[in-house]
Amino acid sequence: AEEIIKTYLREQYRPYSAADIVLNLHNKISKANAIKALDSLAEQGEIVSKSYGKLTFYVCKEEHSTHEKDQTESTEDKITLEVVNELRNQFHEVSKEVKNLSIELNKILSEPSNDELVKKIEQLKEENEKSDKRIKELSNNDKPTLNREELDKVKERTKIMSLHFKERKKIVSTIN
Repeated sequence: AEEIIKTYLREQYRPYSAADIVLNLHNKISKANAIKALDSLAEQGEIVSKSYGKLTFYVCKEEHSTHEKDQTESTEDKITLEVVNELRNQFHEVSKEVKNLSIELNKILSEPSNDELVKKIEQLKEENEKSDKRIKELSNNDKPTLNREELDKVKERTKIMSLHFKERKKIVSTIN
């Protein structure tokens, strides 16, 4: 249990309470065993424990290996401010280019495809022909033609509108 907890704390490298450790390890270790193991590790000096009120937090000790020091001090890993600024400028240029390309892509994707355009043109031509045909029919006839159904619809609509008008007139007259 101690090894599992010690490796977990080293990997995470941040403070945890005993309950958090048990939950994060998905109950591989019971809470009682975890508390015993954490106290034992703290007594051995492998981890640090800090109590705040009723809660105790545990974290692994800082470790600086000689290998890490050698890597950070090597000449290949030294980064100057100029290099950072140059990389930052390159990043901004690339991000602007990505933004422009994404705008262009969205514009292209929003346009209809050739097949859709052909279908739309055909549909509009048919509608245009129907409209032309209707215009010719109406212009050839001097009298407006109303069939019985249209006349009945108009009468029904007029009846409904007059009822609404009367109701509204009553409402307005009662308000005044």
